[in-house]
Amino acid sequence: MLTSDFIENSLYNPTYGYFSKEAIIFQNSKPFDFKQLKGQDEFMSKWLEEYDRYDKETLPVLKHSKKNDFQLEKPSLQLWHTPTELFQPYYGQALAKYMLVNYKLNQYPYNDLNIYEIGGGNGTLMLNVLDYIKEQQPDVYERTKYHIIEISNKLSNKQNSRLSRHMDKVQLVNKSILDWNTTIEEPCFVIALEVFDNLSHDVVRYDIDTNQPYQGYVVIDENNDYKEFYSPNLDSKTTEFLNLREKGNYPISNLKEHPLNKLQIIKKFKNAFNPLQNNLSDPEYIPTRLLQLFQILKNHFPNHQIISSDFDKLDSTINGYCSPVVQTMHKDKMITINSYMSVSSTSSIVTSTSSSIPSTKHHETIRTLELRHVTLIAIGGSIGTGLFVTIGTGLAHAGPASLLIAFSFWTVIILMLTSAIAEIVVYLPTASPFVEMAGRAVDEACEFASGWNFFLVEALYIPFEITACNTMVHFWRSDYSPGISFAIQIVLYIVFNIWTVRWFGESEFYLSITKLLLAVGLLLFTFITMVGGNPQHDAFGFRNFKTPFGEYVTTGSLGKFEGWLAAWAKAGFVCVGPEYLSMVAGEAKNPRKTMGTAFKTVILRLSIFYIGGALSVGILVAYNNPTLIDSVTNGTSDASASPYVIAIQNMNIKALPDLINVLIILSAFSAGNSYYYCASRQLYSLSKRGFAPNFFSYCNNKGIPIFAVAFTTIFALLSLLQLGKSSSVVLNWIVNLCTGAQLINYGWMTITYIGFYKALKAQNIDRNSLPYKSWYQPYSIYIAGAFIWIQIFVIGYTVFLPGWWEVSSFLFYYLMIFVNILLYGFWKLFKGTKLRKSAEVDLTTGLAGIERHEREQQLLEEKNTSSISKKWGWFLYQDDSNYYLLIVKKPNMFSQNLTSRFQDYEILLNQKSKKLLVRSMKDSIRETFNLPDDADLSKKFKLKTVNYGNSLLLTIAKKQEV
Repeated sequence: MLTSDFIENSLYNPTYGYFSKEAIIFQNSKPFDFKQLKGQDEFMSKWLEEYDRYDKETLPVLKHSKKNDFQLEKPSLQLWHTPTELFQPYYGQALAKYMLVNYKLNQYPYNDLNIYEIGGGNGTLMLNVLDYIKEQQPDVYERTKYHIIEISNKLSNKQNSRLSRHMDKVQLVNKSILDWNTTIEEPCFVIALEVFDNLSHDVVRYDIDTNQPYQGYVVIDENNDYKEFYSPNLDSKTTEFLNLREKGNYPISNLKEHPLNKLQIIKKFKNAFNPLQNNLSDPEYIPTRLLQLFQILKNHFPNHQIISSDFDKLDSTINGYCSPVVQTMHKDKMITINSYMSVSSTSSIVTSTSSSIPSTKHHETIRTLELRHVTLIAIGGSIGTGLFVTIGTGLAHAGPASLLIAFSFWTVIILMLTSAIAEIVVYLPTASPFVEMAGRAVDEACEFASGWNFFLVEALYIPFEITACNTMVHFWRSDYSPGISFAIQIVLYIVFNIWTVRWFGESEFYLSITKLLLAVGLLLFTFITMVGGNPQHDAFGFRNFKTPFGEYVTTGSLGKFEGWLAAWAKAGFVCVGPEYLSMVAGEAKNPRKTMGTAFKTVILRLSIFYIGGALSVGILVAYNNPTLIDSVTNGTSDASASPYVIAIQNMNIKALPDLINVLIILSAFSAGNSYYYCASRQLYSLSKRGFAPNFFSYCNNKGIPIFAVAFTTIFALLSLLQLGKSSSVVLNWIVNLCTGAQLINYGWMTITYIGFYKALKAQNIDRNSLPYKSWYQPYSIYIAGAFIWIQIFVIGYTVFLPGWWEVSSFLFYYLMIFVNILLYGFWKLFKGTKLRKSAEVDLTTGLAGIERHEREQQLLEEKNTSSISKKWGWFLYQDDSNYYLLIVKKPNMFSQNLTSRFQDYEILLNQKSKKLLVRSMKDSIRETFNLPDDADLSKKFKLKTVNYGNSLLLTIAKKQEV
């Protein structure tokens, strides 16, 4: 027999099955008066009294030998406890109220209230639910139909004996839910309390060399003993489950404790000396019956809502992954057994519900970043020293006009790319959306290469910003070890990234504000001083643009063009694209709405700060200013190299350079903090997708990938290079390496979007239906991609000029090209991956979870009474002749006298504006009265003002008209 068949037979066989003969559900004679109980001890005491009264001829009498220690006095059958019995009638009433509210909002008055309970126990839940409905909503009670699907003949008979007061409302179906074959088209509630954990499982073991699964069977040997047997021939349900899991959000590579993810070295070593030793992994118990149940609900109850409760975690007694707990009564005591075959039909076999899906807290980050966090991160999160200091190098090489043209040109390119990537990110806001889509829409090898390239970019930016912070401090003094500032920054980065993601969000929120103040302040400073608002009262205006183009490398027109190329390369480093903002998508609340709004603000950052910054430095400082030239030539990289500080010092403005230096330090620290976050989350995403060791995807209970954070910290140690070389040399190394890798990252993005765009077209998905639609596609992505790939190859062209060749410079400019080729080729050969066909690209996996989160988030926002959005509420009710709608302000502040006049249900839609409120009301009215979408509702409304304060009462329609 299949393992699942054997377990199911042991538990449910009507003649000798455990639940047919052994198990009895405890039932107290009357509900506990919880208001009078002072604590657990008193509750346990009352509980013991109930045991004494409970069928002493059949059940054990419990004695209280000492505090919280209970022993059985005589052998007996096993007694089960359910929350339905222990907490009656409140448990059943809570479920009844939930169903009533949902029924009133979504089904009434067009459908009956249909309830299907799987495994009804003693029938107590049925009684509590129906009693509550009859008392609270007698009109709904008349339309209620309660069905109990019960596999146990004994329990079915007991349920039937308790139907007296609800005889005409209840139907008993004495069969297994797994044998159900009738389709119920009407909307219904399905109650499954402690059902999932009592469903049988199949067992699978894997060949540790080939990973081939082997199905477990139970056989009887020559001694009539039960034995396990494993065969490579898989049952259809087992095959289906394994395929679904691998294609879904939980492939084996993401299951931390899965047998295939544990080291098999010791087992292989033993096998080498014992050829008879089997080559199979530890067993895994898979919920094939649970899968079957879900399919029955989907196919035969197409309009159901399920209410379930089960054990979330149980300490298993059998070796294996997701193995069950097996217990039986023996000599007065409950004992555990290490095999599900040991005492067939006399043991309970229970598997926790969460066994089929790994605990999300160990594999998932948590969405806690709010709109304000993400918006500020989008505007200022990636602004660092490049905009305030490194931009001076571009000015010295190119001149003011070339710098402005180069930054404007590159900004347009990045804007095209950002718009395209925003479409992917808002559609699929996962931990690393644009990298994950590369694997889905292009090639798995593309995802592997681009993912590791992006991790290296972000990880290498960390020591750059640490080194930059140290150079800023040198603006004041140099008589200290750089290791001091290094240690301080690393500790702060760890604190902000290891605690909770909200700490990171809050830190970046306020640090981004300081960067915005600095950027806006410098723009204002430029305008004020250029029109004469300086100590010299010199309205210098655009004086420095009289020589608009500088010469670099050579002279003449070619030198000016090469100056522009140098400025263009510098823009490629300073102007950060969509990658950083994209990385917070996996931890943003309500991600589609939040990310869509945030991406729109990127336009401000690109146009105002980068273009405005290039314009400002060209206005303030001449490109051939001696101080600027000296700082570039000598490799000065502290605040004195900033064009803004040079301009301030030229104007003899005291104290302001120190203030700017402080703000630049905060900017550099914030940028490093951002890169630290991005690098750790990218490593986490690589691990989840199977491209990095599995332990990097482990998250603590706060949703932090702690091992990924720890590994990222190692890259910060590269900043120690400044102890042996000057800071400027270290900065130059990292700038060149990062610029090349960052451009390659943009190149991968263009390829990814093209694959995504073609997949949408091949699968007939209208881009107008997407939550965010990018501009002028596919033309803009082709234009952006062409210039990005051109820059990748020309960024270090100077090393090929006569007299400029240096091996180190060549490697720092072009090393990442070879690294990406090696990464792509390695995965291509290792896995044998193929390019995706557009029609076969997976565009759906993960969307259900995102949409579910957004629905839950919307409900939370609407229910949150402290939220600023909870200004309007509305109640739908009726009397004998009319349907009414009451619109009110601050519904949570209503007096009981007012609310008691209406029905006991509220439509929980509290919108942020009257416009949204009216639209939602109209949608609900159309649905309630089954009206077409284009129905004119104006004729249905009759305005009637009542003196209830800030409220309106509307008569929607007369009943006879409806």
